[in-house]
Amino acid sequence: PKGATEGFRLGCPGMNQTDCRTPLEDEDIVVEVDNAEATGIYIISIVPGEASTRLIFNGAITAVIAEGDAITIDDAAIVFDYQTKAQRSAAQQHEVAKLAGFHGYVDDP
Repeated sequence: PKGATEGFRLGCPGMNQTDCRTPLEDEDIVVEVDNAEATGIYIISIVPGEASTRLIFNGAITAVIAEGDAITIDDAAIVFDYQTKAQRSAAQQHEVAKLAGFHGYVDDP
C-alpha cells in the first residue's frame, strides 16, 4: 500500500510490541473501508469496563458492520477530558493509546 499505510495496523490488538505493526510498503492487503464520514455513523460515547469497552454510536451500526469486521479509532479524533491530542498530558495520551490500540501492550491488563 504505497503511501497509504498511515493509520493502518496489522496484527492488532497484540500481546507484545511486535504483533501490532504498520504494513510494509510492498504488502498486499485486501480491504474495504467505510468510515464515519461515508456512513454518517459516529461513536458518540465510550464506556470503559474492566474486561471490555462499550462503544455508543449515533445510529444503528448493524447494517454497516459485519462479523469479522474491525473498528479502528484515530487517536487524533478522540477528545479526552475535553483535551485534544495536542493538549493531552502523557497519562491522558496513554489512556487514549490503549483505547485506540496504537501501542505495544493493548491487550495487557
